[in-house]
Amino acid sequence: MGSFNGQTVAIIGARGIGEAIADRCSKEGANLVLTYYEHADRLEKVAEKATELGVNVLSLQFDITKAEDVDRLVAETTQRFGKADVLVLSAAGGLEPGKEDDLEWPFVINCDAQVSLAKQASRHWPGIKIIYLTSLWAHCYGQVQMLPGYGSVAASKNAGEAVLRTLDPTYSRVGIVCAHIVARTMVEGLFRRRVRQLHAELQATTPTGSFPSTEEVANAVIELASEKFAPGKTVYVGGDGSALPMLHDVSLGRTEIAQMLPMYGEDALYLDAFEYNRKAKGAPATGMATLRIAEERCEGHFRDPYGKIFPAHKLMEAAAQGIGMLWLQTHIGTEEFVGMYKRLGEASFEKPALPGDILRLEVKLMHECFSHFTGSCMVYNNSSGELVASIERVQLAMVPRGIAERMLRRS
Repeated sequence: MGSFNGQTVAIIGARGIGEAIADRCSKEGANLVLTYYEHADRLEKVAEKATELGVNVLSLQFDITKAEDVDRLVAETTQRFGKADVLVLSAAGGLEPGKEDDLEWPFVINCDAQVSLAKQASRHWPGIKIIYLTSLWAHCYGQVQMLPGYGSVAASKNAGEAVLRTLDPTYSRVGIVCAHIVARTMVEGLFRRRVRQLHAELQATTPTGSFPSTEEVANAVIELASEKFAPGKTVYVGGDGSALPMLHDVSLGRTEIAQMLPMYGEDALYLDAFEYNRKAKGAPATGMATLRIAEERCEGHFRDPYGKIFPAHKLMEAAAQGIGMLWLQTHIGTEEFVGMYKRLGEASFEKPALPGDILRLEVKLMHECFSHFTGSCMVYNNSSGELVASIERVQLAMVPRGIAERMLRRS
């Protein structure tokens, strides 16, 4: 007799880790509701293995972001099994091809949709246990240095976890399984190919010196779902985050900035200082840069008495440098990349910047994927406090350093 005999477990995202969870649940005698977004052939193999063990399986093509799919999941599960006893939220997104420039998508799929489904499950199946799978990097977002390209996923999953913890325990009991990078998953493969040296170093931050397996995550889910846990209980797989590189406040001068942005010559490096102060857990990364406008950097656009001003294109470049510095200070493995200006969104210029002015640039990271990152910049006159410019979206490509050096030599 398995620990789940007669119970029904709904697994949202039955690939990779979800597949390992389904395998364990079937061995424990649970009825299964398995969902897939694509790759139906893989789900069929999972369902076949479970059926061979005498388990009843309901398989559904499912998009967690669509309300009609959520309604169908609830209706068909209720019709087939009466209710679901455990809901495992193992689906995630934000790194898919074609979604690289969608700033909202990670929060839609990792936060809003997960919370919406959890509320529906609580409403229709009172007393259900909800297990939310997240990563160590998402759980510790705002406290640890981030993996290159993973910031938006981490921020959105951190937000999803925070909201799920607030659900009324009268109707559902939410538990969290928080895992390090998991071996032989899509995320692990991306980092192995993209940041090889960092991939090796990160394994040393686990208790065993290697990344946990999908089976270890599945075991943690089964253990948590089998007990009467306190709402919000967190189970860690591959360490609790204490060995990860932490964020620290920094204050850098021009010489240090030049060392971190070696591709800029003296005339092209505009920043004189940069500061980063760690915020509360879950808060987006923000920083501040300053620059003093030297007369030789200004151009005579207008007749006297206006004379020379600091041109808009240089102000946008300064913003890109500030955003690049913020990314460098809040991520690990950045020595393998160079941030190169790629695209500019909307910008508004409110006041001229004149020789002798000191400008304060408040920069924020908004979004990132494995090919680029995006930030915004508000520029103020440091003396008067007046807004000089608002640059809503600056996009920088994450170019491997060797490729960037070859590109710059050719230019």
